[in-house]
Amino acid sequence: MRAKVFAVLGLAAMIVAATPVLADDTEMIGKIVFHGEVRLRGEFVDNFEDWNSDSLADDSFDFFPYRARVGVGGEFANNVHGYVELQSANAMGNELEQRNVLFSNDSDIDLYLATIVAKQIGGSSTDLTFGRQELRFDHEFLLGDLDFYNGISLDGVRATWNFESGPLDAFWFRTNETFEDDADTDFLGAHYTWDDVIDNGDIGVYGYYLRMDTVSGTGREDLFTLGGRIGRVREGESGMVWNAELAYQVGTLGNVGVAGDDADVSALGFEGWFGYNWNTGDSDHTLQGKVYYGSGDDDDTDDEANGFNTLFQDFHDSTNRLGVADVVAGSNVMAISLGYNFEHGAHSVLVEVFDFATAEAGQDSHLNVAPTQVGFSAFGLPGTFDGVAITSGDPDGAGPLDANTEDSIGQELDVVYNFDYTDNLSFGAGLGYFMPGQAIEDGTDPDGAGPLAGFDDAAMRLYGQARLRW
Repeated sequence: MRAKVFAVLGLAAMIVAATPVLADDTEMIGKIVFHGEVRLRGEFVDNFEDWNSDSLADDSFDFFPYRARVGVGGEFANNVHGYVELQSANAMGNELEQRNVLFSNDSDIDLYLATIVAKQIGGSSTDLTFGRQELRFDHEFLLGDLDFYNGISLDGVRATWNFESGPLDAFWFRTNETFEDDADTDFLGAHYTWDDVIDNGDIGVYGYYLRMDTVSGTGREDLFTLGGRIGRVREGESGMVWNAELAYQVGTLGNVGVAGDDADVSALGFEGWFGYNWNTGDSDHTLQGKVYYGSGDDDDTDDEANGFNTLFQDFHDSTNRLGVADVVAGSNVMAISLGYNFEHGAHSVLVEVFDFATAEAGQDSHLNVAPTQVGFSAFGLPGTFDGVAITSGDPDGAGPLDANTEDSIGQELDVVYNFDYTDNLSFGAGLGYFMPGQAIEDGTDPDGAGPLAGFDDAAMRLYGQARLRW
């Protein structure tokens, strides 16, 4: 008991002595620093399971996800830094009626970050980062941290060369370890950014390689991604704002289709927006249109694989990439939107409307739509499934169709409000109102009961959250 008391007192003394900083601004030079985050969110979703408000099954539900993180790091030798961060993420409430007073009811403590950083090796501009780390580039179209949910971290090593024109990063990460020969998943790549090459903007180019193997060979993948981005942002001044990013993917996908032959990958992803920012003193008003395209595969049994692989995309980032409701995944989709963003001091408001359509409408094309209660049970990442397939038969039962030409997934209205109460504490609320289109109504019921004719009622997601970071 005495040892436990001294340990608690020692930890308290360390926390009191530490200098609180935001995670993105952490400088671990000759001192120990602590970082923490507590995020609490309440969510209500309605009609996401069957798209029918008159159904006997009640698919309205609410839950309260949380994320709590605590990290410690410092400089332990000249230009050698270390950092460790633990997190717990789940939903408030227990399987039991009350929390056990002697033991924790939760067992979801996760080692989220664990890094060793060697800076300016040999007096050069080269940094090396080893261990579990986040990987974010550009607007997180392919590599992001999914900060709205429970984060994405990868295990491996990254080298950074800090040139005057901008950083060059090269990395290798092992995203899955099977302890079997040739059965692991490795992710390698390089990314270079030219800073300030254009007024208020930058340019990025990259090449990534994903090698995913299995013992059976089914699903084996060798995927090469080549892409680039150019964009301009403005804050505090009037002018045009725009962004364009294009990624092309080639490679092979193992043992697909009935014959089990390899398929050749040829996929395309694009994201762009164009608008204007009006600055009026302390306020910024931005009106812009956006386009998102991720190619789809119209036949998953042939020797071609055309579905765009979103890799480690942050689909719910600050750009509101695919909407608040998170109904539509980033493959086999064409999304067009128009939005207005207002910022004044600590306040910001976003209003945006989306139109979603399939990139490929065909007999075997699938829609990555419809989060369900099962998907939400992880309380971190709303699940999406492609069980709502475009029908291969006539919805009226008159006979088979060669393809369903309906490609409208639906429309969505989003309203988001954020308030920075202090530099550390923020509040936010969001509404996503999704209206299913004809492609969902004509889809095949996942349980095989028949077409979803008439299942076209709107679905809603509403959330409010508080977030404290130090």
